Amino acid sequence: MKKVSVTILAALSVSIIAATFASAPKIETKDGVRVIHNEKGGKLGNNPKARIELIRTIGGLDAHEILAFNQKRLDDVLQKSLEYCLRLDRIALFFISQEDVRERIFNPYRIMMRPGGWKLEEHTYSYDYQLIRKTGLEEERRILIRENGKTCRVEDAPLKTLRFNYKYLAFGPIGLLGETAQRIHSYLVEDEVKIWRKPALVIRIVPREPDTARWLYGRAWVSPTDGSVFKIEWQEESLGNYEETLKYAQALKAKPALRFATEYQYEKNGIRFPSRFTVEEDYSQATPGRTRKIRKSELQVTLRDYKFFTVETDVTVRR
Repeated sequence: MKKVSVTILAALSVSIIAATFASAPKIETKDGVRVIHNEKGGKLGNNPKARIELIRTIGGLDAHEILAFNQKRLDDVLQKSLEYCLRLDRIALFFISQEDVRERIFNPYRIMMRPGGWKLEEHTYSYDYQLIRKTGLEEERRILIRENGKTCRVEDAPLKTLRFNYKYLAFGPIGLLGETAQRIHSYLVEDEVKIWRKPALVIRIVPREPDTARWLYGRAWVSPTDGSVFKIEWQEESLGNYEETLKYAQALKAKPALRFATEYQYEKNGIRFPSRFTVEEDYSQATPGRTRKIRKSELQVTLRDYKFFTVETDVTVRR
């Protein structure tokens, strides 16, 4: 299996969210779902430059099967998130953080709830991670400072993970709640919880039409106060190179049951930054009389010790 790309927003993808449309969208509510119609194709037409492929048809949403919630409040939160993503999309940014990566691969695979029968391959890396974002430039850089417990220093180092790749986690909310995203997704509140002692709405996000399933979707834990995003769980089908995962699943005669999640615990100048990214590569395999879970790999990424040099936005939101 080739390395699966988990590019949350590729360098060119951020500009997608800022695309404008020729006319104002039609907005209506159907069965408790806020729908934004895009009557014209906009600058990107029907071919956004997102690394997403159609995997399956998404079934219709029945708002009555989800926790009942005041539609006006949902609309208010979505408006705040749109404004938050607009700020994030226009931000001038320069920071450094330490990025600790731990990857565990089970060969050939691990049958959950059963001891033994597999061999563990484990790798750990620590990077000085740098993100620069300004007009005309968007760049990630890494310096490898520790590998498998040994100190080193490798300038302009690649991300050395074997199973999954990831990029630009900081801009993840734009793909789910930004201006273009809100035109093509349906939103339903599933729950109201607390995360890090702060109130959050758990919002389910899915494409309204099959041909928009190339965009990212999943679930977001959103602040009802300012629309910022605490956490995202990405739907596996929406991520890049998903076909490689399907091929591996077919070889196992199983179905993918992968979990991708990003947490945004750090805050600076009203913008939240990633603190943790996790991948659990699981598969569901049917056997006589029961279904068993197989785990192929785990990826844990922690970002800490942020040093901010620039966090500036120049956005005026008009209501």
